[in-house]
Amino acid sequence: FRHFPLDRVALQAATVAQCIEPARFFPFIDALFQAEETWAHASDPREALIRLGTFAGMARQQVEACLNDESLIRAIVAERQVGERQFKVKATPTFVMGSTVEQGFKDAAQFVSLIERELARVAAGPPSR
Repeated sequence: FRHFPLDRVALQAATVAQCIEPARFFPFIDALFQAEETWAHASDPREALIRLGTFAGMARQQVEACLNDESLIRAIVAERQVGERQFKVKATPTFVMGSTVEQGFKDAAQFVSLIERELARVAAGPPSR
């Protein structure tokens, strides 16, 4: 999983997610996506994200410290830039499996097909000259 925030509010959400304890990271990501309309379009998105963070078990001060952590913010932005440059990511979700880059939502059958195709490519080895 790599963050790919499309705006300042999404960057704040990614920042809070990075501060969640590892066992709660993916449940928190799920909660962020499910409640996106409430925090992304809130009159005070920062406060809405603080509430979500505290609901997920973080102390308010911890959430605020994360939101003010410039080195964490820079790391998330750098991660996004790698996605743009290296994998040509333009939208979310985008899935990168080996040399395969797929954009858009995929169901389980589509993932199985993508994984099988990538495994077959790897098993075949490098192209002959």
